[in-house]
Formats: sequence, C-alpha cells, structure tokens
Amino acid sequence: MNTDVIIVGKGIAGLVLSLLLKKKGIQHLVLDRKSKKKHFALAETLPPSSMPLLHSLDLLKIFEKNAIRKTYGYHSMWGNTRIVNNNFFSQLSYKNGLKIDKRAVLDDLEQLCDENVMCYEKILNMVISKEEVRVEVENNHQKQTITAKMIIDATGRNRAILKKLNIPIRLYDNLISFSCHLPKVEHPKLTYDVFVESFEDGWGIVSGLDEKTNVLSIFTNRENLVQLKLREYSNWQSVLSKTTLLKDFLVEQSEVKIIGSDANSSIANYLSGENWMAVGDAALSFDPLSSHGIANAIYTVREASNAIEFYVLTGDRRGFVTYSKTLFSVFDSYYLVKNELYKAESRWKESSFWKKFFQQGEERGENKTHNFPRQSGTGIILD
Repeated sequence: MNTDVIIVGKGIAGLVLSLLLKKKGIQHLVLDRKSKKKHFALAETLPPSSMPLLHSLDLLKIFEKNAIRKTYGYHSMWGNTRIVNNNFFSQLSYKNGLKIDKRAVLDDLEQLCDENVMCYEKILNMVISKEEVRVEVENNHQKQTITAKMIIDATGRNRAILKKLNIPIRLYDNLISFSCHLPKVEHPKLTYDVFVESFEDGWGIVSGLDEKTNVLSIFTNRENLVQLKLREYSNWQSVLSKTTLLKDFLVEQSEVKIIGSDANSSIANYLSGENWMAVGDAALSFDPLSSHGIANAIYTVREASNAIEFYVLTGDRRGFVTYSKTLFSVFDSYYLVKNELYKAESRWKESSFWKKFFQQGEERGENKTHNFPRQSGTGIILD
C-alpha cells in the first residue's frame, strides 16, 4: 500500500491532522494500535483562549457538540489561603470555556476520517531512509506493508516513533499525577466546579465530570516519597490533611481506582527530520497546570499540516525548519510562564517539591539549546 503520509496515533493530534490533510487533498493513513485499555475521563476543560483556534480550523462545532457543559471560570488557592475567583467574563472574544467529553470528540473526529484509519496490533518493522518510509504492521495475523514519503509521530507522551528513531527527550521536571473518580461534592464556598489548591508536597485539582462525579488529581514529583502514598486512596486523607479545601472533596469509599501518569514538561531534542515529524504531546508536553494540553496538540498539527503540504507537493523541506523553530519558541515561552506560576507559591520554598523553582538559573532553563533540521542529511536525525 502506498500513500504520502503515515500518521501513527489516533488521539486528538492524529485525527485533527488527518482531517486537515484530508481538506488539503494529501493522501495519508492513520495507524491506530488496538488496545484493551479503558479510557479514563479526566474532565478536561478548554479555556476561552482555545476557542479562536478551534473556530479557525472549523472544529469549534465538534467540540461544542461534545461538551458536557460550558464553563465560566474556576477557583484557585495558590500562594495563600485566600480563594481567588477566576471568571472568564473578561475575555475579549469568548466568555466561556468547554468541559469536553474527550471520548465523544474522538469518536466524531474519527467518523470524519474513517476511510483513512487502519487498525493494527503491532509494528513489525519500520525503515526510514532518504528515499521513503516503509512500515510493516500486523493485524489479525495478517501482515501489510505501507510505504510513504513521510511519517508522523502522534502517539502522545509514549513517543513511539521517536523511540524507534532514538530521538532523545528533554525532561524539565519529574511531575507525575494520580487521579480518581469520586462521588460529586458541592462545596459551599465554591461557585465553579473547578478548584486548584497547592500544598507542601505538590498541588491538586478537583473538576466536576458530570452531575454525579468529580475527578480529583494530585500532582507531585517522582522523587517525593508522598507519591508512594498516593498510589492507595486510603492514604489520601493523610496526604491532604493540611489542605484548606481539597480534603473536603474526599469521601469514604472502600474501593477507588487510582490512575497514575506522567505530567512532566518535556520536548523532543529534534521535532522533525528528513521525512518525519512529531506533533502534539509527542513533540512537546505541557504541565497540566497550563490547561492548554489539547489546544497545544491542535496548534502543533495546524503548523505541521502546512509544512507537510509544502513538502508533499514540492519536495521542499524548509517548512520543517520553520515548524521546529516555531515549536521551540512556543515551548520556551510556556516554560518561563509555568515557572513564574510555580514561583508564586512561596510558602514552602524549602520543601522537596517547591525548592527547585527558587534555585538560581531555574527560570532560564540552564544549558537549554535547540536542534533544528538541516536541508540534507541522513534521513533519520538532522542536526
């Protein structure tokens, strides 16, 4: 089977890229690995600042259709014990965000790209040379080989293709999260159903999933011993005992499933090569505190789609360089803002979680350099 572009990964980034390439008339195939892993809803919220991007790509209606509800603000307790009300009414264009049903969004996007999606169980072989990309997959004991001009890593933080290419990943922290679903608690001191609070060992966020369920997520770093306690819900009461409001959302429940995951800020050392590119979280991953994970994924594929179109139609790879420079610049700006947010919490400067944000040079990202692709090279890594 021959095509122009192979996209590996069927998340938001992979499917939106497929939709954009379809509109541009670029032949492509989305490879979707079969998985028995159940989706865990995290009550993701798109802030108002994401709406213009969705509108510009004709995606806003899809996200609005699959919104659990509109959101008009959130509460935070960060740096002190005062509840801060952050409402969206001061936003210039859109006065609301969207609490989305991510699974429903993905289903609708897939329907629009269904003819371009191929399921597979495992990749048997992958060859990336200057001449072509060749991927051999297996599904239901049947093997198939796909050849293309280029391949896209849209596998999120798994970075499956980057790993096969031995592309180093630069980790800026070791943030991890532990999340669970709990019966809905309406707090008398809060109006909005999203609340963020910092504490000595990290921070937490509670967000209403639906009328009956809250999602509670706690963030700490991997080297903090509290992460061992967070693996069992029975320990959460003691971990959150000194919080002001977060502890009020805990309920007595015998069995609560805890889902752990990486939540670090990270970026690939290379974002594109002779005939490959990384998009979404595979390219650069944001701290969930930014609330721009989904918007970032969509932004990267918008920029990638233009570079891909130019390459497929002309063979010119200059768009890859522009793409890499743009994303490195985005990450640099995000990183500085993120650190300033963390430094606004100064009550526990000596704790293992917070002290790194106050160390000299942290805000500048010491020894941070970026690698941009050349216009010729080996076909795997262009430095």
